Amino acid sequence: MAFRISSFHYNFIDSQSFSMPFSTLNYDRRNAEYDRQVIVPMIGMGCALVFAVICVVLFWLVDRRRPLLYCGFFCLAVAVYNLLVGWRYLSWLVFKPETYDQLAPRYMAIMSVMTLIGWLLPMMFLEQFAIPRKRWWLAAQGALLAAAWRATWGGSTYGNVLWQCRAILAVSAVAAAWAVWRRRTGARLALAAALIGLATVHPASNPPQFLAPTFLLTFCLLVTALLTAIGLQVQAARRAARAAELTAARMEIELLKKNLQPHFLLNTLTALSEVIEQNPSGAVRLVNDLADEFRSLSRMSAEKLIPLGQELDLCRAHLRVMSLRTGRTWTLEAENIDPTALVPPALFLTLIENGFAHQRVATPAAMFVLREGDSADGGRNYTFVSPGEVRDDPSRTPGGTGLRYVKARLEESFPGRWGFRSCQTATGWETVIEILAA
Repeated sequence: MAFRISSFHYNFIDSQSFSMPFSTLNYDRRNAEYDRQVIVPMIGMGCALVFAVICVVLFWLVDRRRPLLYCGFFCLAVAVYNLLVGWRYLSWLVFKPETYDQLAPRYMAIMSVMTLIGWLLPMMFLEQFAIPRKRWWLAAQGALLAAAWRATWGGSTYGNVLWQCRAILAVSAVAAAWAVWRRRTGARLALAAALIGLATVHPASNPPQFLAPTFLLTFCLLVTALLTAIGLQVQAARRAARAAELTAARMEIELLKKNLQPHFLLNTLTALSEVIEQNPSGAVRLVNDLADEFRSLSRMSAEKLIPLGQELDLCRAHLRVMSLRTGRTWTLEAENIDPTALVPPALFLTLIENGFAHQRVATPAAMFVLREGDSADGGRNYTFVSPGEVRDDPSRTPGGTGLRYVKARLEESFPGRWGFRSCQTATGWETVIEILAA
């Protein structure tokens, strides 16, 4: 045998030294060994691509959750990792064998892809379980990955990949443990998968084959745990949305009953009889305003969202009716309002009715005020001021039908993205409704 060695294609990672072992073995047995070694990376690549497609389809068609998008990129990175790991054996079977000057770039690509996986997996956990202070977690992950880049096992690239994988699983296990402590849905499954990965990914069970086959098992467990956690959260969210819809339907019926109650109609008809005798033209306006209010209520009650301009028209029609009923001038001032913005029907009408029911006005004229502003996250908030002095009623329980209707409608239309607070002010009662950006 003659060996002709040249440094013309010199391209090894370690610039100081390198080793070149030689061995004699059966050629057919060597080919069979290469055939077997390509199986696990190709299975891993196929599983990762299937998971990636599932995550993208779920993100696009079912629920636009950010963890699903991260999971899709994570699976794609795992597929690329397995392709790079199996490329040596795949090229031996399909293409021309890999030459040694191609070895170092492939090893560098394998380490870089593992680093990318090291960022994506913790990000999946941080987003899925709503873990705060993400920058601190990612800083810790970056420090561990940087340390893993310096680690070696047996003087080769395998140690780098091994310790990167262990750093990834360690941070993910701690994040999942925090989520378990905070009782996040599906956190127990994620913690179990991360711990199983830590227990199996170690030098004794992973000879120099780039973590095969334990990395495939760990990857499948992690993705299955994350998809299960997302599924449980989607199921809980849909149950909550269904409950909110049922509550909103009950509140809608109660609101219609409240506006059509005999007390309101009798008082309005009594006022109408007086207005007919004193001011026939005013009686016609009262009848028209009352008809407009009931017509708008019946049309809007079945809608989930209506333009704010229609809501303001309904409120002003009700105030005109109440002006003729009570002998006081009631008006609604709208400041910086976008009439095309969508709000639940009868939202501010309910706040006006609460003002009539629980506040006392001594002046001959009073004004309700509605102001719109931008919230810090890009959403919007509405400040509603009801005039008058709050009546002291010890028998009244807080959170009556009106407020229950308002909160149920907000949860139905903007699940988990709204805020409600109210307090007494010097001029009346102020209510702030905040709608966060999607």
